[in-house]
Amino acid sequence: MRKRYKSRIELSKKQRKENKIKPYRGTDKVLSTFPKDEIKETRYELRNVSDSSSSVTMKEAILFLTKMDRSSRLWSKEKEQLSQNYQIILEQNNTLREENNRLQHKLNEVEEDYRTLLQVMERARKLVVLEENEQV
Repeated sequence: MRKRYKSRIELSKKQRKENKIKPYRGTDKVLSTFPKDEIKETRYELRNVSDSSSSVTMKEAILFLTKMDRSSRLWSKEKEQLSQNYQIILEQNNTLREENNRLQHKLNEVEEDYRTLLQVMERARKLVVLEENEQV
């Protein structure tokens, strides 16, 4: 078990290292929607970063922002779907509560009718016993 765990860790480390080295392949597709003259290979230095060799190209910034936009759209769609599901569940909950109250009321009526029936049966039994005692 530990060997598999360690091998998986090593594999994931290797994949992360390779992903850092490989450039993103989808860059050309995303950037093809923008006019070529707006996209320049100008490098903008990141400020407030201790590593002075860090810099971001305009393509990378646009790619990052388009990914963020796509991600926010997906989250907003998911939020809307969850909101609709929540409303449906609330409606079902209210319907079930109403039905529960109705059935509870009906159960109370049946229990009351049953108690009344038992009382009538008890009176009838007592009457029969009294009549038998009078006849004897």
